[in-house]
Amino acid sequence: MLDALCLALFGAVPRLGDTGQAKMPDADSDISIGDPRTLLRRGTGGGYAEVDFVGVSGRRYRARWEANRARDKASGKLQNSRQSLIDLDSDQLLASQKTEYKTQLELALGLNFEQFTRAVLLAQSEFSAFLKANDNERSELLEKLTDTALYTQLGRRAFDKAKDAREVHKQLQDQATGVVPLAPEARAELDQQLQTAQAQLKTQQAQLKQLELQHTWLKELREWQERQLSAAQELQRAQADWDSQAQQRQDLSRLEQLAPQRHHFARRAELEALLSPLAVQIQQHIEQQGELHARQEQATQQQAMAQAALAQALQHQGDAVPLLRQAYEEQSTLAHLTKELAKRTEDKHQHENACREGQAQLDGLLQKQQHVAERLQHLATELERSAALAPLSDAWNAYRDRLQQLMLTGNRLNKGQQELPQLEQRATHAAEQFTQQRAALDLLYQEAGAEPHAVPNKSSCWPACCRTIANSSAPSKSWRACGTASYSWTSKPPR
Repeated sequence: MLDALCLALFGAVPRLGDTGQAKMPDADSDISIGDPRTLLRRGTGGGYAEVDFVGVSGRRYRARWEANRARDKASGKLQNSRQSLIDLDSDQLLASQKTEYKTQLELALGLNFEQFTRAVLLAQSEFSAFLKANDNERSELLEKLTDTALYTQLGRRAFDKAKDAREVHKQLQDQATGVVPLAPEARAELDQQLQTAQAQLKTQQAQLKQLELQHTWLKELREWQERQLSAAQELQRAQADWDSQAQQRQDLSRLEQLAPQRHHFARRAELEALLSPLAVQIQQHIEQQGELHARQEQATQQQAMAQAALAQALQHQGDAVPLLRQAYEEQSTLAHLTKELAKRTEDKHQHENACREGQAQLDGLLQKQQHVAERLQHLATELERSAALAPLSDAWNAYRDRLQQLMLTGNRLNKGQQELPQLEQRATHAAEQFTQQRAALDLLYQEAGAEPHAVPNKSSCWPACCRTIANSSAPSKSWRACGTASYSWTSKPPR
């Protein structure tokens, strides 16, 4: 029963504490003989020890220790043991972990495992262990058993105070060591002087009290005088304020007389506050109305001028219809001439490209010809100098055909250069014709009274193209793009 009691409270048994490190087989492993789980009865899958007790606080508690095997089978491996502490009065679980359980149990029980075994199990063959314990352990155990820790604290405080008193008494004795008592005559004389001094002290104390009373009276008198002076000053200030507020009092009396008519004044102020913005708005509307009338008159004048200009424009349009028809015809002729000019310009450009390519080839061939001639002259000079190089003259026949071909190519290039001025002259002549036709067209515009921009916008590039043809022998890409464009009227002339 004692083993079950210790096991339920502390999860240990005192008699298993001296078994050493010996082990015993269990299932598939070995456990220590001192392990409390060895107390499980053989053939069981688990077991527990439980005890109810009253703690030092007077509350009832229940401590429980339990252990079981794997899956609660007798052949299973032993699992870790579990401990729990429950407060029965509040039915609350206080601890379920071993560390927390140990702390809560010692607080509730007031003893740890060693103290419990020495106090409770003294009669169970453990009295010798209590006797063998040292003084401090026995004192601590007995204090907890008899609850005399308070008296121990009182004894310590009494000892500390007695120690302090002894130290003070020793200090006083040390101070009185060098003091020598006086003779009776000197002591009597000193006593007489003391009595005289005490009598004088009493007399002076009585005088001091009278002086203090006089000082108090003077102090109060001064305070009352200061109060009177401050009251007079306040009276003067109040009188001055009363005099200065005479006009305000008069205004106040008038306002009291006008009080019955106050709501009329308030209504007038409200109406003035409302009428001021309305007056501003009315003035703004009047100004805006004047501006609108001025704008209307100006718009009427502009409308009359526009109608007159429209009538004049319609009259000019009727007068310019025959001229515009003639301009349309000239425009068609100009478009046809422009197409022919563009075609001839393109042909000229192709001939110029061919001439440039031929000139480049000719320049290359001339350079090669000059180089070959220099080499031939050098070889002829060497042949004349050395008869041993005579067989090299036979190789001249092999290069003769190539030289002839080079000469033919050079003649073609010369012919192309001769034809180039004629082509440039033809292009210049075509540009002059175009310029004349353009001048004639401008003249027609002037006679018709129309602006040049009435013609489609693409015709604006013609003069520049003509100047390009007249000033350059190689027309640019922009001229070709402009020259190849065709222009035609998409509608009949306006009537």
